[in-house]
Amino acid sequence: MARWCHDTWKVFPRFVFLRYERRDSQGAVSRLPSERMMSKANKRLVAGAIIAALLGPLAGLATQRALRRADDRRDLDRLGRKVSERVQALEAEVADGRRSVVAAAALLSTSEATTSSEFTRFAVELMARGSALQALSWAPLVPPGERERHEAEARRDAGPGYTITERTASGTLVPAAVRDHYFPVRFIEPLAGNEAAVGFDLGSDPVRLRMLSRAAETGQPAISGLVRLVQETGSSKSFLLAVPVYRGGGDDGGARQLAGFATGVFRVEDLISASSSDKGNGAEQDIVVELVDDASGSRLLSAGPPTGRSNRVASAVVRRDVHLDGTTLTLIARPTASYLSRMAGSRAGAIGFGVFLACELLLALALTAHRWRFEKTRREQAEFARSVIHSVSEGVMVADANGQMTIVNEAARRMLGRGPMNVPRAEWAKVFGLFVPGTDQPFPADQLPLPRAIRGEDVPETEVFVRNAQVPDGAWTSVTGSPLKDVHGQLVGGVVVFRDVTHQKRTQELSQRLSNAVEQAADSVFITDRTGVIEYVNPAFEATTGYSRAEAIGRTPKLLKSGLQSPAYYATLWATIAGGEPFKGTVINCKKSGEHFYAEQTITPIRDLSTGEITHFVSVMRDMTERIKLQESEIEMRLGGAVQRRLFPQQPPTIPGYDIAGTSAPTSATCGDYYDFIPLPDGRLAVCIADVSGHGVSAALIMTAARAYLRSLATTMTPLDRLAGELNRLLLADLEDHYFVTMILVLLDGASGALTWANFGHPTGYVFDRSGAVKAELKSGCTPLGLFPNLKCTQGPAITLDSGDTLVLLTDGILEAASTSGEEFGATAVLDVVRSVIDRPAREIADRVIAATHSFLDGQPQEDDLTVVVCKSTKPPSATL
Repeated sequence: MARWCHDTWKVFPRFVFLRYERRDSQGAVSRLPSERMMSKANKRLVAGAIIAALLGPLAGLATQRALRRADDRRDLDRLGRKVSERVQALEAEVADGRRSVVAAAALLSTSEATTSSEFTRFAVELMARGSALQALSWAPLVPPGERERHEAEARRDAGPGYTITERTASGTLVPAAVRDHYFPVRFIEPLAGNEAAVGFDLGSDPVRLRMLSRAAETGQPAISGLVRLVQETGSSKSFLLAVPVYRGGGDDGGARQLAGFATGVFRVEDLISASSSDKGNGAEQDIVVELVDDASGSRLLSAGPPTGRSNRVASAVVRRDVHLDGTTLTLIARPTASYLSRMAGSRAGAIGFGVFLACELLLALALTAHRWRFEKTRREQAEFARSVIHSVSEGVMVADANGQMTIVNEAARRMLGRGPMNVPRAEWAKVFGLFVPGTDQPFPADQLPLPRAIRGEDVPETEVFVRNAQVPDGAWTSVTGSPLKDVHGQLVGGVVVFRDVTHQKRTQELSQRLSNAVEQAADSVFITDRTGVIEYVNPAFEATTGYSRAEAIGRTPKLLKSGLQSPAYYATLWATIAGGEPFKGTVINCKKSGEHFYAEQTITPIRDLSTGEITHFVSVMRDMTERIKLQESEIEMRLGGAVQRRLFPQQPPTIPGYDIAGTSAPTSATCGDYYDFIPLPDGRLAVCIADVSGHGVSAALIMTAARAYLRSLATTMTPLDRLAGELNRLLLADLEDHYFVTMILVLLDGASGALTWANFGHPTGYVFDRSGAVKAELKSGCTPLGLFPNLKCTQGPAITLDSGDTLVLLTDGILEAASTSGEEFGATAVLDVVRSVIDRPAREIADRVIAATHSFLDGQPQEDDLTVVVCKSTKPPSATL
């Protein structure tokens, strides 16, 4: 068949397109008279016609383009002037708004008691002048100490719900956090639609804060970057203009003080709309306008008519800078095809078409005179070619360059149907029932072999699934295609040959599906012959056992024996599968590395379908090791955690004049951190915080032992240095080489406030005075416990916990907590957190440190236990005597 196709297509194109070669018995080539009919005169005529056909469009196109380029230059100059006018209008709109904000600032600077109604009357008058301001507002400077007074005063006219707020990352308004200064929106006009902005702290947003800082530093108006307004839920962009308001500095010569900021809000969309100079005549409706931020390179706004195939954006572009109080934006305008067509004249097209039409008329006359000479011979030769094609058993289809079917043989009609064949090329897949194999998706029209051949491609074997009324059950076909060319090598059509490969395809697909299922299975699969010799293993077997396919094939499953299964187990296994029954069980196998693993195994006999005899065994194994270990570990962790939680202090001790609290956040159910409060016989209180190296159950057990030893030794009234030495000796006897305990032990005399302490390799503790300044540091002067036989220790200097002083102890999990960038939380951040809540109760201080650490992690997993102990002196020591 392949040789026949080769010979046929060697003959067929030449036959149809007037170059059919006929060979005699000796192999000599003779040609039909049709080719000799083309005289030299006719060839010259055809050549002249082709030249005329090419020169006509070229001449018309060149004329049209020359005239159109002149029109385009004129239109672009006109567009540039229009854009410049729009930029000036936009800058003027912002300048008008700026004057309104400056006027509001002047009003606010003259009086410290401006009321809401006064501000509203003044703001309404300013905004009625026609500027593009969206809103005008007043944001006073409120120190932290005056926040409550400010909120109480504001609620008198703003309503009981007024509070200073900030916006979270999710867009929710919440009470503002503690910060150095607040700039809440006190008044805003218009209030309708802007209620959410009342009370919003402009200093809580970095973009707004940079604007306020720049205005305060220069004393001049400043514009913010783009922001999303808190009173809006959409995605529109706006920017703010802030003018500083100063008060004081009158005749007494005092310095002027910053009182707050008058601010104006501009919507970018409103500015663009207000700056349009052609709102009614539709000229600008055919211009695409973009506003771009030069600093960030981001597109702020895009406006204009819908564009597409019928109204494309031209390549010409006009750019103009927009200067807004130190901020530079770029206004970009692009005309559409509708704009250019409206601006352009009609002379280019008319003149160009006239030139083209004259050339084409000459060509038509020449071709009409030449065509009739070849028509008769072409029909005779085409009929002969069709008779050859219809005699073959494979399906053959031939189409011309336009996709019109010229030949469809009987074999093709039996498969594709006997209805009309000359349907549009885009509907071939639908009409003939041609699908992408393995799907219900019609074969893409441009990817079918025949259209590809028409485009000039040599199409190798391509599978096409056919399902139609002639073949209701469907059939797979293998299709090849070739382009058809005339005697000059010009592409004039295409031909395809297809054969039915349904049986081969279905057999191949079934085999491939079975192979893929086994190869991609997550469970280990291996197949042996009836004697147990391995013939196949899948990739999961290699990954689980460590034996490669080459190492396993040819051996028996004994290579997985762990020696932990009894002979009776294997005897039962072989008896079951030899009897033709599947075997299921859990077995302990051994990997190539020597590591044991639990496997849930099913072995199934495979029989020859013709004889019924067992020929192979297939085994499926699922590795259960991690699941079993995880179950055991979870049980162990839950039990250990339950015991450990009972050992932490359930309630802090109650000592007159002191507020004491402790808290811990473990990484798992069990914890290696430890804190304790131990009353001593002499009335003092032992405050302890410790950290065991490592995590999990082992660390929790060491912590439990350390707690028991410390509580026992504390009751003997042993001096601190001797107590530490004895505790070190006991732990050293219990711990393995790589375990140790760091600890800070503080003895508090409640009557005098005196602290006796020692630090055994633990992170530094701190004593703060009531202002938040660090009064003393409890640095390490001893080696960790349980690490060396001879404990080297220097007891810390005496410290007195005076009225308002706060003792803070913590573990290294807080200091070493790492953010997504790898930066550690560190001691500086801890000190800042404590200072921010130094006047709060001990429990709140401890909780705030833990919360700040979790916030710093920002979703990163906690890698170490977090523990904090806080002890505050709430009255002077003399008051407790």
